[in-house]
Amino acid sequence: MINEAAPQAVAAGLRLPPADLPMDDQGKPSADFLVRTGMFVPVDASATWRPLSERGVQAFADALNNSPLHHALFCWCASIGEGGMNPFHRSGFNRARKVRLLWQGGPHGAPAFPLEAVARIDLPDAYGAAVSHLQVSLQVVARFRHTLGRAAPLSIARLHELVDALTATLVDDKVTGALAALAGVDPLVMPQPLGLDLLSSTDMADLLAGNGLTSVPDAGTSRGANLLADPGVDQRDPAERRALIDSWLQQISQDAGLLGMEKVLEQLHSTSPDPQPRRLRRTDAL
Repeated sequence: MINEAAPQAVAAGLRLPPADLPMDDQGKPSADFLVRTGMFVPVDASATWRPLSERGVQAFADALNNSPLHHALFCWCASIGEGGMNPFHRSGFNRARKVRLLWQGGPHGAPAFPLEAVARIDLPDAYGAAVSHLQVSLQVVARFRHTLGRAAPLSIARLHELVDALTATLVDDKVTGALAALAGVDPLVMPQPLGLDLLSSTDMADLLAGNGLTSVPDAGTSRGANLLADPGVDQRDPAERRALIDSWLQQISQDAGLLGMEKVLEQLHSTSPDPQPRRLRRTDAL
């Protein structure tokens, strides 16, 4: 039968820890902005007694290096100038039950990479205690102003593409398959991203300048947003995912006192093909 599992409901009360912009030695933000999403993967009881498999983590890294996020970041780097990139690899704080994978890219000659992506997997620290979920997060950090000495314009098209790549990656079959193997569960029980975090080192009006948005007088300032995903949306479906991202971007702009996002998104979508519905597979189950 050609059926598929419905999107898994988010476990009540589970939220990712607060996201923070990287800081320099003076305690000032060392990045232009950060975008993050993530989810909690249910784990089998056996995960309580074992470390995260090295081969399993490598399979996760390999899946990420062929994911929508990798391709989106690669294209973004190419638009900046001739350069290079380091695909997802272990870097930083890695332990038996904690994984940090780093992706870096940017033009040649830059003192540091202006684009970074970090994937994290965390199991609870209480070894031998009951474990219910594997915490997974995926974030992108941009440092154009701090590495190139200039701010790269952030178009709504680029932001939409980036958020779509992040969410699409965490519902990608190979990525979810690797995570399910690490958690010891069937891929059919895999959840979907909980929401979206966006943090900026400048006011949102400055970050999104040049996109045709107008500021409401005396509306105050905003440097970020913490948004939840509609649990009724199947983020595996490109059309439903696009509508969800549209809603997120509209909320970000309105909470920053900016008007015009609906029109900008209409213009953006009028020049791009409609996303194709997700095809059902014979391997999908009830």
